[in-house]
Amino acid sequence: MRYAELDEYIGTLSGLKEKYSSQINVHIGLEIEYFPHFDQNGYYQTLRENPGLEILLLGQHMAETAPNKYTFSWSNDRLDIEEYIALGNAEIQGINSGYFQAAAHPDRIFRRQKKWTDAMSEISDQIIAAARKTNIPLEINEESKMQSYHYWPEFWDQVDGITKIYGLDAHSIEELERFKTISSDGA
Repeated sequence: MRYAELDEYIGTLSGLKEKYSSQINVHIGLEIEYFPHFDQNGYYQTLRENPGLEILLLGQHMAETAPNKYTFSWSNDRLDIEEYIALGNAEIQGINSGYFQAAAHPDRIFRRQKKWTDAMSEISDQIIAAARKTNIPLEINEESKMQSYHYWPEFWDQVDGITKIYGLDAHSIEELERFKTISSDGA
């Protein structure tokens, strides 16, 4: 969403939080990438100081390669080879920034890889070490398990001494219902 939509987003969720507070716990937050240029301009600090936001969740889907330049502009060939390195380094920077309360689906940075490698293990070690040092929980995303190469057991086998949280990256009621059906079937 655009930053201009933030107040409406918080207002809508605040209303839902109040309406359903007796039935479920609703926490208002954002899943966002970490971009160093945004940090230099005070963006993350502004979000942290917003009284309507309770949680900033680091979800690194792209990386900033220079001010206003991002990995999504790379060729597919370059993304296949280098994306996870750029995303991993951005994830480490984000974890170390102190702005985020958890890191969402950290193993999803490897989504373009087809086989686990020593280089993937090395960047995983660095992400895990940063999370351990800063006491940031890492999210195991149940939806990632349903997509090829989005969930990597090899990553999670390396995670030790860190709080793991479980999430479902659903963007609609239909996706929640689909997961409910799949999980009740024992999948």
